[in-house]
Amino acid sequence: MRLVTRARRFAQLCREEPFRIFFPLGLLSGATGVLLWPLFFLGWIDTYPAIPHARLLVQGFLSCFIFGFLGTAGPRVMSVPSFSGSELLRVLLPVISAWPLHLSGHHAVADGLFLLGLSFFAISLVRRFRQRRDSPPPNFALVGLGILNGLTGASLLFICEVTNSSPNLQRLGGALLNVGFGLLPLLGVAPFFLRKLLNPESDDTPPTPHQRLRITGFALFCGLAIDASLAVPIFATSSVIGWFAAVCATAWLFISMPMRGNSILAGALRLSLAALPPALGLIALLPAYRTSKPASWSDWRS
Repeated sequence: MRLVTRARRFAQLCREEPFRIFFPLGLLSGATGVLLWPLFFLGWIDTYPAIPHARLLVQGFLSCFIFGFLGTAGPRVMSVPSFSGSELLRVLLPVISAWPLHLSGHHAVADGLFLLGLSFFAISLVRRFRQRRDSPPPNFALVGLGILNGLTGASLLFICEVTNSSPNLQRLGGALLNVGFGLLPLLGVAPFFLRKLLNPESDDTPPTPHQRLRITGFALFCGLAIDASLAVPIFATSSVIGWFAAVCATAWLFISMPMRGNSILAGALRLSLAALPPALGLIALLPAYRTSKPASWSDWRS
């Protein structure tokens, strides 16, 4: 009886704070994806693990942290009810079902399942946004754009797996999912999270409608510039858009990030975010850089 009571209590906590279930599962998926490489180099698996590694890290580790954080913070900043148990299951079950399918090489089915889970999550957030009593911070526009990147990228990968479409479409889908899906929500959430981290009791004055419109517009402008920097090099050789995206990311972080106050966690977060503009600059500097993908251990060894 005590075990049943604890299980019910944990289920209730997971509904109110989905990070409690998504974060541990994300760590498990990430550890599995990383473990594929030593297993391959030791010769315990024969298939080159580039695809399952990337899928487990993005559709597992990264997505679970996005689902956990937004599933917990999203309803609170909008003052709406938390996710129901059925909503969480509709997201959780397709996503975790995709992981063993990626490990076994059934990427088309796994990509379709992940797309299904991400779609359910997006629908739940949109429904709460329409019912909101408070508006989320305007920089959360980047969160919405990041989820749209994930939906678009996962759709393109699924279509390419099923139809064996153009490699460029597959590269575009991979860029939007692997980079845009995680990067833009991070840029949108980090200033809000850091402000609350440094001053948990702060009661920020809501921006005026004009300020909200201006911040939202600038956030979307920077996000679309980053998206363009991911897409354009696939179809053209110009690196101008890449440098422009790096400048936009720098400007966004400079304007939106709190510069006062410090702690070990805040300092680490600022340091990690400071690495983003140089990373975008490297993409612009080396647009044609590619990593070879041997099919087996013997090819890698040779």
